[in-house]
Amino acid sequence: MTPLLRLLRHPRTSRFAALGLLGYFVGEWIVSASWRGAFTYRWARSGELGIPYCGRGDIPCSAIWPVMDAGMIITGVAIIVIAASWRALNWAPNAATAALIAGGIGLIGAAVITERVDYQWHVIALDVFFVFTTAGCLLVGVSNTTWLPGSGRTVLTVAGTLATVGYFALTGGLTGWLGPGGTERVVIYSLLAGLLIAGLRGAKRIDARPAGQGVADDAPTETFEPIAAGDPARPALVEETVH
Repeated sequence: MTPLLRLLRHPRTSRFAALGLLGYFVGEWIVSASWRGAFTYRWARSGELGIPYCGRGDIPCSAIWPVMDAGMIITGVAIIVIAASWRALNWAPNAATAALIAGGIGLIGAAVITERVDYQWHVIALDVFFVFTTAGCLLVGVSNTTWLPGSGRTVLTVAGTLATVGYFALTGGLTGWLGPGGTERVVIYSLLAGLLIAGLRGAKRIDARPAGQGVADDAPTETFEPIAAGDPARPALVEETVH
C-alpha cells in the first residue's frame, strides 16, 4: 500500500480535510472587510471578492483580494480529499465521489480563472462546482451503498436539496428575495456545511475505540459493510488486513 493510499484510508483524514472547508468562509470574511462598508451578502457574488475592489474616489484598490481565491482553492482541495478518502474507505459509491472530485476541481478552477482573467470560463468553472458537488452530496446521502453515520447522510441529502433549489433559482433569475449574492450563497453554504458536518461525523465510530487501541500500518483496520436501505440494524463489523 502506498503512503498516499494509507493516508486516504485513515478514517480521520476526511475529518481534518473537512476543516479545510472553512477556508472559503475565512477568505470571504477577510476580503469583504476590505470593501469599506460597500459589501452586501445580497448583491455581491463570490467571484467579485476574488478580484480587486476599488470602490469610489481616489482610495487605493484593495490588495487582499487574493485571500478569497486562496480560500476557494483550499476549499476545493478539501472537497477532493474528502471524496478520495471516502472512496478509499469504501464509505461512498464511485459515482458520488467522482462528482465531488469534479466539483472540487471546478471550485479550484473558478479561483484560478477569476472574473478578471476570463469571466465566461470563471462562470463555467463555478457552475461545475455547483452542479457536481450538489450531485455528489445527493448521491452519498441517498445511496444504499454508502457507509456514513445516518445523521451525516441526512445532512448531505438536505444540503443537496437546498443547493438544487438555490441553483435553479439563481440560474432562473428568481433572486428577488435574497438577491443574486444571497441566492448563490444558499448553494455554496448548503454544500460546504453539509460536507463539513458529514466529514466530521465520518470518524465517529473510530473515535469510540477504547484509549490505546491505535491502528498500526499492518494491523487489521475496522471497516463497515454498507447499510442496506431501510435497515435499522448497525452495520456488521468486518476485519480487513492492510498490506
